Amino acid sequence: FSWTDLPQIEFVGEDADDMGGPQREFFRLLMIELQTSLGIFEGKAGQVFFTYDQAALEQRKYFKGGNLIAWSIAHGGPCIRALDPSLFQLMCGQEPQLEQFDSHVLPDPDVQSKLKQIQQCKTAEDLTALQQDLGDWIAECGIPGIFNATVEDMPKIYAYVVKHYIFLRTAKMIHQFTDGMNAYGKLWDLVMDNWIAFLPLFTNMQEPLSKAAFKAIFRYNYSTRGSNHREQRRSWPHVRPGRTPPPPRGEHFLRRPNGRPCAPGCAVRPWMRAPP
Repeated sequence: FSWTDLPQIEFVGEDADDMGGPQREFFRLLMIELQTSLGIFEGKAGQVFFTYDQAALEQRKYFKGGNLIAWSIAHGGPCIRALDPSLFQLMCGQEPQLEQFDSHVLPDPDVQSKLKQIQQCKTAEDLTALQQDLGDWIAECGIPGIFNATVEDMPKIYAYVVKHYIFLRTAKMIHQFTDGMNAYGKLWDLVMDNWIAFLPLFTNMQEPLSKAAFKAIFRYNYSTRGSNHREQRRSWPHVRPGRTPPPPRGEHFLRRPNGRPCAPGCAVRPWMRAPP
């Protein structure tokens, strides 16, 4: 098995050549299985974090997960599109504003409750109660200064606890995962150097594709004015704005239960009547 060879995908019971559609669908299904079955991610769909699983670390499952994502990206498939945005930024060496982090997205209800108590600490009485109830736990998160802290320090302490829980606590797992991606042509190093460009691939941004963004994907190369090619092009049928062109040969548009068409293997619904 070679990671660098282009895979030829064939689904059982489907008699068709792989013109790109089956391959994209395979990688789309692979990314779903990676999130749900490998055991290296936890959390809500579309906003996951790394699990703290020493058995999975010993079995190098995080390395395998990085391998599979790099394999999909390198061959034109989708990425995971599910990492928490703050976690992804921390993985790329950035410092997101964790003071405003929404603790409700965390998978552990107990940690959610503790973070909420830190966030609601507004008075000296609240601080005294917090130090008595959660002081030892906060200190174990790498903030021993909690016992000398003031109310004004609470936003920073909240950010420190969040960073510990989503990033520092699982640092070995994350390192093994990025090693798995780097095993494929140092791909993770490329991601870190261009983290803004890769943000939509690793996180679920849930932003609709605008008309301007769609048009920016294409580059127009016109034939010389007055040439035969220019005259022939004028007679070609044009696609009106707001309509999708017919699919390429070998591809098919399907219809979802809501009646909207989609292309097999696409991570998101294709552009249809995009807003200006």
